[in-house]
Amino acid sequence: MTVSIGLVANVYNEANALPGWIETHLPFFDDIRVMHAGPGGEYSTDGTIEILKKWNIPVEYCSIDEGFGVVRTRTMRMSPCEYVMLLDADER
Repeated sequence: MTVSIGLVANVYNEANALPGWIETHLPFFDDIRVMHAGPGGEYSTDGTIEILKKWNIPVEYCSIDEGFGVVRTRTMRMSPCEYVMLLDADER
């Protein structure tokens, strides 16, 4: 029986951390997805979204104003995998 393991993160203006985060984790997970959660639904202004598109990482959008716990729960539910690890973009 094969078990699938996914990685998710919620991000906003994480362009400095994302390339290393993706490169470090890509070989170890079956699926990687990101929730973009800017205040007031704002989009990152530092190239975060462009980096995710470059790596073909699926992104969903919401507002951190919904509450940190709500966003984290939605982020976890994004993954189609049986097991999911949630790591911040600066965690390697």
